[in-house]
Amino acid sequence: MAPGDQDDTVVQELDVYLCNGALGHATQLYLLQYPLRPPWRPYGVDQADKVRLKPEAKKVEIKVPIDHGPGLVNFDDDADDTIQLEDLTLSSTHVDLKASFAAGMIQDGKLFLTPINEAVALRPQLKHLDTTPEAHPGLKTEEAAAFLPLHNLLLFK
Repeated sequence: MAPGDQDDTVVQELDVYLCNGALGHATQLYLLQYPLRPPWRPYGVDQADKVRLKPEAKKVEIKVPIDHGPGLVNFDDDADDTIQLEDLTLSSTHVDLKASFAAGMIQDGKLFLTPINEAVALRPQLKHLDTTPEAHPGLKTEEAAAFLPLHNLLLFK
C-alpha cells in the first residue's frame, strides 16, 4: 500500500462489459454538447418536436418548443404572429474527440460500457434573423429593406 492510500479505500468492485455493437452493427452513439447553455438552464430537448439526423454528414438538428408557460413573458406579445417564435432549432457542428469516450450503466453489480462514436455541439440556428422578404412573408418590403443583410456589415476592432 502506497503512502496516502489509507484514506482511499475501494468501495465497490464491478465486472465490466464492453457492449460494442450490442444495439446492432450500424448503431452510432452521439454525444450531444450544448456549449452556450449552463447545465442548470437546459434547452428542453426531452420535449423535442422533431429530431433530424444525417449520419453520413454527421449532422444533427433538434427542434425544441420555446416555453411560454405561466410566469414566463414573451418579449413582445403585440408583435406580428409571423415573427413570434414558437420553437427553436438547434443545429450541430462536429467536435473532434481527442480521446475515447463511452456511456456507461450500472445494473445488477455490472458496469456496461458502450463506445461513443461521434460528438457534436448544438447551437441555436438564427434563421429568424434573415430579413429577406421570402423568409418572412408577413414583413413588408420596406421594413425588410430597413435592415442591412449580415454580409454587408463590416466589423472593426
